[in-house]
Amino acid sequence: MATKGTAEVKAFLKKAKGQHPQATGAELCVQVWESFEIDLSLSRLNELLHAEGLSNAPGRPQQAATLEMSSATEREIDNAEAFFPFGRIDRTRSTGGRAKRR
Repeated sequence: MATKGTAEVKAFLKKAKGQHPQATGAELCVQVWESFEIDLSLSRLNELLHAEGLSNAPGRPQQAATLEMSSATEREIDNAEAFFPFGRIDRTRSTGGRAKRR
């Protein structure tokens, strides 16, 4: 008799995901073990969550743009001219850096 997907476990998962929607599968596995002493595999837990429509969106959650990131972007743009030094126009053509013959 399989006891890993009982109605009690499903109800517990619904309640746990209702309280903490971003809870990970590993965290929920630990909570199921602590509550029911059932060793529920991560794949089985994800099957139960998906069947109930409680699974999170795939991939990493998006992070909000912070002030630090925007200032870092400005700093990178400010330093871009260091890689493209000003010089004679003859040295930037397709001659491979050689000066033009006159």
